Amino acid sequence: TDGELISTEGLARAPDPAFFAGLEGQTIACVGHEPWISDTLALLTTGDPDGTWVRFKKGAIAWLRGEPSPASMHLRALWIWKGH
Repeated sequence: TDGELISTEGLARAPDPAFFAGLEGQTIACVGHEPWISDTLALLTTGDPDGTWVRFKKGAIAWLRGEPSPASMHLRALWIWKGH
């Protein structure tokens, strides 16, 4: 799909619900690093930014559905690359 590429510091720090404000109804892709990407996944799926229930590995991809706000998304799939 065509879309606008936005670069932001929003995933370079602890997850903040304000980061997702205004993204309702859009398809988004987030790329980030630990620990914040796991914490962001936890915030979006459970409402709690404690991402200890899942840890991304290098090259991992999570597919979420729902609205990008706390506890409003569902984890559809998690792919973890096992090779180097």
